[in-house]
Amino acid sequence: MPYLNVIAARADRKDNADYQKIVKLYASQAVQDEVRRTSNGTAHHIELPAAELQAEVARIQKQLKR
Repeated sequence: MPYLNVIAARADRKDNADYQKIVKLYASQAVQDEVRRTSNGTAHHIELPAAELQAEVARIQKQLKR
């Protein structure tokens, strides 16, 4: 079963400096290398706008129902 970790904010807080730091840290090469290492290479970092994320979640849910 796939897992999704989502960093999200309300539209009026999307430019919050603290949130931006978290996003930048999570996307850093060091963190991504560790995520891949601890997931045995199965984790992948992607950045999607909300609408695309919703579509991807729907696609995964449909796939899991098969």
